[in-house]
Amino acid sequence: MRGSFRFCAVLLAAVVVGVIAVCFGNGARSGVKREIGASDYYSQEEISAAMDTAQEYFDDHFPMCDDSFPVR
Repeated sequence: MRGSFRFCAVLLAAVVVGVIAVCFGNGARSGVKREIGASDYYSQEEISAAMDTAQEYFDDHFPMCDDSFPVR
């Protein structure tokens, strides 16, 4: 139970940071690189899967934040 709570917390943090970075930044994410540091709790695959889930969520729910949206 505690492990799933931490996983959800990491995923939620990724979503919040993603919204701020993509929607309120320059609007482009083509130059973004994923850098996954070491974790005592999660494997690289688990962290990458959480990042993929957040990216899919943004693609589905925030279409205005893709690379084609004009930068102000």
